[in-house]
Amino acid sequence: MGRPVAEAAWKGDWRAAEAYVRAAGDDWDERWSRTELLQEVAREDDAWLDARRAAEPGNCDAATLHARIMVQQA
Repeated sequence: MGRPVAEAAWKGDWRAAEAYVRAAGDDWDERWSRTELLQEVAREDDAWLDARRAAEPGNCDAATLHARIMVQQA
């Protein structure tokens, strides 16, 4: 499932990434795992994440992903 989400994100479709995380529901371990995958996707190209944050500035999943990337870069 990860490759289609990654390819969609790299093409600018951040909604696929959002749906991927939300599909985990309240399974927080799965949600974390999916966020880790998206972190790897954003490491290659994060333009989709920037677009997602601009479109939904209050989205906690996007903010968490962005924060994780910033911590790794630090």
